Amino acid sequence: MHSSLGQQQEDGNLRFNFPAAVALLKKALPLGITALGLDVESLVFAGSISAFMTMLVLVASRRGFPDSIGGMELWAGGSFAQALGGFLLTFYLFLPEWLTVLFGHTLLVLGQSLTYHAIRRFRGLRARPELHCR
Repeated sequence: MHSSLGQQQEDGNLRFNFPAAVALLKKALPLGITALGLDVESLVFAGSISAFMTMLVLVASRRGFPDSIGGMELWAGGSFAQALGGFLLTFYLFLPEWLTVLFGHTLLVLGQSLTYHAIRRFRGLRARPELHCR
């Protein structure tokens, strides 16, 4: 781990420095993206808005689909979890760090998992059991 990204605490735990990670990522971005004025927070925020809009479309269109087509509720839930997780990560300067890191990343992973299961159910397939924790 880069030395400025984490520091060892007295109790032996490693404290992650999220603003330093964002600053390091900004330096590593190609010049074309930074020249356009796009930063990491803006991209995460735009992705969160996109996920939230996807959730709204899925909820609104659910009434037009027959009950035999499943997975749309899970898909909407996954989009909502991704949107909420992205919003939490975007506002890391205004919220407690533990809240944004713990819940933001957890919601992003939950959203991806729900979307995976929803798309498989939408296609009429079952989730692959080898991907589940045992």
